[in-house]
Amino acid sequence: MGVCNFWIKFSRRGFCELGGLITLQSDPVPPGAHDNDDIEPHVCFIRGIINEFDPPHLLAFSWNESSYNAATYFKIELAERDGQVYLVLTHSHLNPEVMAAVAAGWHTHLESMIALVKGEEIPDFTATFERLLAEYRVILAGASVVVVAATATPAVASDLSGDAYKAVSAHRQELLIKYDSVWKDADHLQADINILERANERDEKSIDIMYRDLKEKKDSLRKIELDIRDLDKVLSEFF
Repeated sequence: MGVCNFWIKFSRRGFCELGGLITLQSDPVPPGAHDNDDIEPHVCFIRGIINEFDPPHLLAFSWNESSYNAATYFKIELAERDGQVYLVLTHSHLNPEVMAAVAAGWHTHLESMIALVKGEEIPDFTATFERLLAEYRVILAGASVVVVAATATPAVASDLSGDAYKAVSAHRQELLIKYDSVWKDADHLQADINILERANERDEKSIDIMYRDLKEKKDSLRKIELDIRDLDKVLSEFF
């Protein structure tokens, strides 16, 4: 992979706002970046809801991707310090199988951004990513951080609890797939609302009904996110 790209779409009315839908599409995860060899690299479609929005200082949203069983949270904060921009990027609730890759990926993107801002040559993405990936794997291994992988095999669990673990993990995956479906329905509903709002003769009653439906779908998305968090807590008890 020579370049890693992200395409970001703020779905609600075509721009970013609190409570808006957001989707990101990235290039396939590079081979070897994921510690689980059973997962094939593929294009990622990340979907979520904007939960914190204070331009130009803060943007935070849920980051869900069903193919990688990811239910995470992303936040970026900007502040001015001594005439320079101080940036804090936080990507939390990560599956430990991808922690090193995610850290290396964001670090590589930031290195490229800094070089671009300074007018310097942008470093080769693949070479930088591979170097940082090796470094982060060493850092995480040495940190002795206790983490629980929602997709990992519970090697230390008993045979009995192993069956329960698989059942909870399967339900978690079902919720992520449901999240994708509800998110797409909400996105299509928002698109229909946009069409009605641009019409020469606005049907206010229909628009109000559709906005109520949209709110229900967003409430459903937030509930699914909370349910997944609860399942993650349950899965941690198997270790």
